[in-house]
Amino acid sequence: MIMGQAGRSLKPWLPAGWRSFKMRYRYYETYYQITVRLTDTDDDSAECAQFAQIKIDGAMKSLQNLNLINDQREHTIEIRL
Repeated sequence: MIMGQAGRSLKPWLPAGWRSFKMRYRYYETYYQITVRLTDTDDDSAECAQFAQIKIDGAMKSLQNLNLINDQREHTIEIRL
């Protein structure tokens, strides 16, 4: 789950037939380019119980909750479900 202040959260979910989606999210004065993709699996729909893999600004992270920060920089987040 991606968490922001004031109770804002994002729990990525892909409906049947979707393999990925991209979004640009502004958190105060900070922009996040977020890409969510399914891992290679036979199931073509996935609700995010856990992230299979997450990269933040190209670096692999081992976490299930990501707290957004307002540092006025642009960041990339890649999530595999």
